[in-house]
Formats: sequence, C-alpha cells, structure tokens
Amino acid sequence: MSALPLGVQPGRRGRRSAELVVLEGLRIRGWEHLLFVECGDGWVAEEAWRRMGKGYVCGLDRSSSVVALATELRAVPGKLEFKTWDGRCVPYPDEFFDSIVSQCDLRRWLEPLGVLREICRVVRSGGGVYLVELQQGTGGGPVCAGPDWPRLLEQAGLFLHEASIPFVGEDVVAGHDHGPARLLCARRTSAAPGAIP
Repeated sequence: MSALPLGVQPGRRGRRSAELVVLEGLRIRGWEHLLFVECGDGWVAEEAWRRMGKGYVCGLDRSSSVVALATELRAVPGKLEFKTWDGRCVPYPDEFFDSIVSQCDLRRWLEPLGVLREICRVVRSGGGVYLVELQQGTGGGPVCAGPDWPRLLEQAGLFLHEASIPFVGEDVVAGHDHGPARLLCARRTSAAPGAIP
C-alpha cells in the first residue's frame, strides 16, 4: 500500500475526504466482491463500485433507516446492494468477499474479536481486510485503549499486512471530528475460519 496523504482536514467535506483516503488505500480490481461494514449512506461503496466496473459491492449498516436511504440513493440490484445487519453476523456465505472495509473503529464494538472473526469468515483466503483505527483521545464516543492489533488479528484468523501513516479527517461513519486515524490492512490466513480457536 502506498503512503496515504496527510492532512485530510475535518469540515463540511471532511467525511468524504476521509472516505476517499480509505478508498485510495484499497487495491480494487474490476471483478471483485467488496464489502463495506458500517457503510453509512453508501457514498464510498458507490464510488468503489464505479471504480470497479464489473464487481459486486455490498454495504452493511446496523441502522435500517441508513440502509433504506443508501438503497434509495445508490442501489443497483445485483451489483451495488445495501443490507441491515445485527453487528454480529454478516449475512453472506463463507469466503464470499475478496476485500472487506470496516469504516467503524473496531474498538467501538463490544466484542471486536467476534466482529473480526465474522469478517474473517466471509473474506476469501488471502483476501484483504481494511480497518480504520482512530488514534487515542479522539472524539465521537468512547474508544478503548489501542489493542495489540497483530495478536487480535491473529486470534481472528487474520494477520496485519500493513498500516498506513495517520491521516486527519472526520469519523467516516458518524461524521464526528476524530483527529488522527490510520488504515490497517490485514490478510486472511490460509486456515479455515472454523479452525481458529
């Protein structure tokens, strides 16, 4: 992954700028199946789909009203879809996606390891998992101390591949000023998801 640009500033366009920073960090190919976890209004999922040309993109969000809005504004049946999820179970079969982006800092989840394991289940072996990590002491709700990412990812069946330089923008989901963040890139190990302790 190339170094991500510094200085994405919060403000009226800050959210979109931060989403573009995340999108630029992805290695999108035209035929991929791509999942956005906590996709918000779906703008970044739509932008990824437009860049792909032939792929399939799905956005998941826990808010049914946000999913309804994203569907109304952006959905293309069979190509760009939005679904509600419960925050625990991704409604797709094993190894369905080539890449997954979590637009919500996993430290905000009650059980981040459970979410990571579920993400690992639906990404293909060797597939990319991109995680937005807010830096300590940021706004937008409680964030626990930074986890030992390599260990946490390994427990979920993933390994940390790369971490970007920090960037500044707004929370890519909630629209809160968050200060510095970085994009973590993980890969799924070859072990079957069910084999992870």
